Amino acid sequence: DEVGLSDLSRVLAHVDSAVDEKSLADALTYLVVLNLQSLFSFKVNLPTGQHDKYSLYLKPSGLTMANPAIYIRQDSQNALLVEDLRAHFTRINQLTGLSSAAAATAANNSLQIEVMLAKFHAEVPSTEWAA
Repeated sequence: DEVGLSDLSRVLAHVDSAVDEKSLADALTYLVVLNLQSLFSFKVNLPTGQHDKYSLYLKPSGLTMANPAIYIRQDSQNALLVEDLRAHFTRINQLTGLSSAAAATAANNSLQIEVMLAKFHAEVPSTEWAA
């Protein structure tokens, strides 16, 4: 649908325009305001047994790519997706001020963590019930 694509294009253009640490922070804030959790998810909730206080929960959002199999399957299509993700991670790390070499190292470390999480997700039995 054309309207939906224009909305998505606007969001992606905003994120892609990040060129330094401040614009990266602005882009992440923009995503949170739209409720598009990118690096972290934020949630305000009542703590157990304390109904007179609110707590802010901050947690990693999980895998960057939606399907854990992308990280695990050894085929050329998935390899390209993983390499694109590595390039994305490198760019994000460069935007935070890391040198090219340090950004590449950080990207590789992040990707290793995501692969480990993907393997964990693949091993955990589904909690969905068949109808």
